[in-house]
Amino acid sequence: MKKATTFIFLLVVSIFLMNFSEQSPIEKLVAKINQQRKLLAKEVLYIHTDKPYYMAGESIYYKVYLREASRFLPQQLSKTVYVEWINPKSEIVSKQVIHLDKEHNHGDIKLSTELAQGEYLLRAYTNWMRNYGTDYFFEQKVNVFQIDIEQRRVAEEKNVNDSSSEINDGQHYNQEFDLQFFAESGKMMANIPNKVGFKLLNESGYGQDFTATVFNQNDEKVQEIKSDYLGMGSLYLSPKNNEKYYAVLNKDLHKQHPTKYDLPKVETQTTVLKINNIKPEIWRAQIISNDNQLAEGVHLMMSQRGEVLNTWSIASKNVTAFIKIPTDRIKNGVVRFTLLNKDLLPIVERKSFKYIPQNLSISMDKPMYKKRDKATVTLDLKDSDSTGISGVSSISIVDKNLIDMDTKTKTLESSWLFQNEIKGNIEQPKSYFADYSLEKSNWLDNLMLTQGYEQPVWLDHLDDSLKMEFLPERGISIMGRTTKVLNKEKVRVSEITMTSLNGERSYAEQVVTDDLGKFMFTGMVFYDTTDFVFSAKKFNTKKGRTTENKNVDISLYGVDSPIIYPFSSTVKEETINALSAYEKEVLDIEKINRAFDSKTIILDEVEISELAENDPFDRPGKLHTDVLSKVIIDSMNYEGMTVWQMLQYNPRASMMLRRYGIGSNGGVADIDEAGIITDFNDFPVILDNFTADIVMLKSMMASEIEYFEVLSPADAALYVYGAENGIIALWSKTGGSSPNYTVYGINSIKHPGYYVGKEYYTPKYDVQSDDHRKPDHRITLEWFPNVEIDSIGTGTVEFFTDDKASDYLIEVEGIDQRGEPYYEVKTFKNN
Repeated sequence: MKKATTFIFLLVVSIFLMNFSEQSPIEKLVAKINQQRKLLAKEVLYIHTDKPYYMAGESIYYKVYLREASRFLPQQLSKTVYVEWINPKSEIVSKQVIHLDKEHNHGDIKLSTELAQGEYLLRAYTNWMRNYGTDYFFEQKVNVFQIDIEQRRVAEEKNVNDSSSEINDGQHYNQEFDLQFFAESGKMMANIPNKVGFKLLNESGYGQDFTATVFNQNDEKVQEIKSDYLGMGSLYLSPKNNEKYYAVLNKDLHKQHPTKYDLPKVETQTTVLKINNIKPEIWRAQIISNDNQLAEGVHLMMSQRGEVLNTWSIASKNVTAFIKIPTDRIKNGVVRFTLLNKDLLPIVERKSFKYIPQNLSISMDKPMYKKRDKATVTLDLKDSDSTGISGVSSISIVDKNLIDMDTKTKTLESSWLFQNEIKGNIEQPKSYFADYSLEKSNWLDNLMLTQGYEQPVWLDHLDDSLKMEFLPERGISIMGRTTKVLNKEKVRVSEITMTSLNGERSYAEQVVTDDLGKFMFTGMVFYDTTDFVFSAKKFNTKKGRTTENKNVDISLYGVDSPIIYPFSSTVKEETINALSAYEKEVLDIEKINRAFDSKTIILDEVEISELAENDPFDRPGKLHTDVLSKVIIDSMNYEGMTVWQMLQYNPRASMMLRRYGIGSNGGVADIDEAGIITDFNDFPVILDNFTADIVMLKSMMASEIEYFEVLSPADAALYVYGAENGIIALWSKTGGSSPNYTVYGINSIKHPGYYVGKEYYTPKYDVQSDDHRKPDHRITLEWFPNVEIDSIGTGTVEFFTDDKASDYLIEVEGIDQRGEPYYEVKTFKNN
C-alpha cells in the first residue's frame, strides 16, 4: 500500500512537471506579456472640474481620480498627485500636492482677477508616471475669460458667420485638405470585399465632413463616399488584381487637375483580419489568407490595456477561418486583435471597441423647486443584470443658462477608455458616448480604423528594459545630495538625520546616502506647514560606520516639475448670450459681496506715543520659552576666554557637560583625530538652533556670544533628539542672521505639506442665520467632490437652491467597483 501511494505521488509530480516544461510557445508569450503588465504597473489619472471654463477671479474646484491602468481598480502604486495650473507661456502659476485618500482627494485653484484672458493648461501626474513619458499625464486646456462685455460682443459678431463644418462648393475653396484611407488591419486584398476607413483633416488639423468620388486607374467612377462624423467614415471596396484607386473631393471635380488621394495598395497575396462587433454579446473574427499563412498555422491574440484576455490557434487548408469571440471578459474600451504567424511574429492587427452604457440614473425628490428650496438628488447605479453596484462619484451642479456644459469635450469615461490607445488628438471624445446608439458604434469603429490603426510593433518591445528613474510616492518626498563643504563637486557619502520641529506628526529618521551622495526621505503624510532640520555626518564606507566629521554640505530639493512643452492657446468664443450672461452674473455676485461682506471699520485717529520694546532674548527659530538658567555674557567677566572655556567656568553649564561624560579638556571615551566626539549621537550644545561641536567652541571667543541658556530635557528635545540630560543653548550677538562662523552639516526646509481642498460653501436655509439676508446667486450651485454609492447602488446628496429662477444641470462622473467609469447628466428647474 505504501509503495502504491508513493507511485501515485511520483506520477502526479511527473505529470505536473511535464505540463510545466511543455508549455506552448504562445502560452509562454502570453505569460510574458501579462507579467510585463504587472511589472510596469502603469497608472491613469483624471481631474473632474466643476465647470469647463471660468472667469478671472473665480475658483476652480476639482476632484482627482487615480487608478492602475489595465483594469481601473484602486490598486495603483502612488498616493501622491501633483496638480499644476500652467499659463499660455508654459509657466507654472500654481502647483498643489494632493494625497489620495477618501478625504483629501480634491482641491481648488483660486484664479487671480488680473489673470490674462486665454487658454490655460490643467496638468496632473504622479512621480511614477514620469517613467513612461508625458503621454500618460492628465492634460486639459481650460479657457479663462476676462470681464469685458463690449469687447467680446464685437469679437463674437466678427466670427458668428463661421459656423459650417462641412465643405461646400463655395466655401474653403483655397483651403488645403488631407484625405487618408486605411484598410482594415492594414492590408487590402484583391477580389474580396474590403472595409476601408477614411478621414479628412482641414489645414487647422481638425476633421471636416465632406463628400468625394472614388475612381479606378482608368479614371472610371467606382462609387461616391460621404463622411459620417468629424471627417471620418468607411467604405466597402472589392478591388481587382493590380489595380489602383484614388479619390477626389466633390468640390474639386470641376478642376482640370484636382488633387487625387490614393487608396491603399491592392495586395494579391496576403493575409487580412476582419472584426465584426455588431452583436454586443459575441463578436466574430474572420481570417482570410491566400499566402499560406493560415495553412501553416496562426494565432489570434485578444488583449486590452496590456493584458492578454484570450488566444486562438488556427490551422486550416481553407482560405478563410471564422472565430466566435465571447465578450464577457472584455471591459468597455479599446480591444486589440493581433494575428501572429507560426513563429509568433505579428502579421496584422485590428482594433475594435466595446461600449455598453452604464446604468446610472439620477432622480430628484421634486419635479420643480422654489427659491432657497431644499433638494435631494439620488443616484442609482446598476450592472447589466440590474443588480446594485457600488462606486465613487463627484457631482457638479451649474446654472445651465450661464454655463454651456456641451463645450466640455472630455470626461472620466472618454479619457480613460481612449487612454494611450488612439494616437493623435481625439476630437470631442465625449460625443461618442452621449445618447449611445448604433450610429455612435459605427463612429467608434471608424475611429478604430483610422486613428486607431498602427503597425503591431508593440510586441517588439517586450524585452526592452525600462529604467525606472522615478519611484512611486505613498507620501511626501524630500530629496537631497551631500558633498564636501569646500568642494561641491566632491561627493561625500554621509548619514543624514531628518527631524521635524513642528506639525501634527513628528518625524525623526536616518538614512545613509548612496555612492553619489543622494538621499530621499519619503512616505510622510502631513497637511500643515512643517519645519524640517537635516544634519549630516560623514559615513565611513570601509568601516561601515558613521563618523563625527561634519564637513558636509547638504543640498535639499523636492520633486521638480517635468518639462512643459509649448501648447497652442486659442480661446474658443462661446455664444454671445451665454457668455455675456455669465459675465453679467459674475459682476452681480461681486456687487452683492461688496455690499454684504464689507468688514471695513473706520477708526478714530490714534497718536502713537512710543513703540513696544522688542524682547532682547527673542531669536528667529527659537522654539522654547522656559529655561533652567540664563547667563548674559556682558554681566560677567569672560574676557579673553573661548566659548569652551566659558562653559567650563560656569557651574551650571559645566555640570551639564559632565552629565554627558565630557571633561574640561573635552576628553571622552572616543575622540577622533580632529577632536570631534564620536560616541554621542548629538553634542549637547546648540548655537543659534544648530548643533555645535568642541572644535567650533574652542575656536570661538566668548565675546561673540550674547547669552546662553541651560534647557531641561523636555525643551532640549525640540532641538536635539535623545537629549535626556538637557542641553546648552548658545545665542550669538549676530542672532544667527549673518554669523561670522560656519555651521557644517546642517540644513533646513519649510514644507507646506499636502494641500487640503476647501469645502465648497453653500448656505443652509434650514438653520436661521443673519447671513440669509444676503441675496444668493451661484454659478456653480453645488460641488460634491466625494459621493459614495453604496453596495446596493444608491448614493444621495442634499443642497439648497439659490434666488435665481433658472435651469440647472447636474453632472455626475465616477467609477464603479469593477473599474467601469460612468458619466450622466440631468436638468431641473428652479422657479
